[in-house]
Amino acid sequence: VTNRDPISINLLKEEGFDVSKTKSLACPAFLFEPAKGPQIDKLAIDEGLSSNDKPLVGFILCGWNFEIGPFDKEDREDSDYTKFAQTVEFLTEELGVRVCLMSHSNGFDLPPAPFQLKHGRDYVITKQLEKILKERGISKDYFTLDGVYDTWTTKAIIKKFDMLVSGRVHAAVSGLSQSVPTVIIDYGHEPKAHKLIGFAKVAQVADCVADPCSLNDLKTKVLDCFTEKTKYKKHLDKRIPEVHQLGRENFQLLKEIMRK
Repeated sequence: VTNRDPISINLLKEEGFDVSKTKSLACPAFLFEPAKGPQIDKLAIDEGLSSNDKPLVGFILCGWNFEIGPFDKEDREDSDYTKFAQTVEFLTEELGVRVCLMSHSNGFDLPPAPFQLKHGRDYVITKQLEKILKERGISKDYFTLDGVYDTWTTKAIIKKFDMLVSGRVHAAVSGLSQSVPTVIIDYGHEPKAHKLIGFAKVAQVADCVADPCSLNDLKTKVLDCFTEKTKYKKHLDKRIPEVHQLGRENFQLLKEIMRK
């Protein structure tokens, strides 16, 4: 058995489970490779990701980050977004960065329709946040990615960020695995999960998980990440190769199990 969070193993042990054959490894998602090549360079230019006049911060939300559930709630009130809009405004107006709003999940029509990626529910969230920011008129230096990008391209885009704020765990993994200093936005409503904390602990950045129900915590984690981004990146440069090794051990372990 593999586990993302060593604390869970200790809890199992305390409850009397035999954990002698339990190993704590890392999710293989850390090993996923981004797209590379001229098409990515062109995309970065076309989408405004290559400008060096200000640091570029990615901002990703999903339905789990809101205080009010369910995660797939439609027609949300604009007030549900207030803390996130204020966090974007803090980034652009107080910290002087450019913010890129983007979705990290796609959708597709169910068979028998031919498979083709299309915008998912995260894109609707992103566009509503964009609308609210425009109406508030405080933040000036933000933009939204409106394309539908496959997984490889999405990870390549995240690599272009100087910093990432992500409510999607695998977007956070995409950032962390490429040494992009990342603030992870936790779940805001029940049922809450420990997985975001678990992924953060694997990368040894648990202090960078923000409570979406607290504007102060969101701003504090964003400020800490931004001011310490050079130190944060150096930490990831050292830790992520270790995490990659933990991820590869999943496959070696499976080989050993299959032989038995």
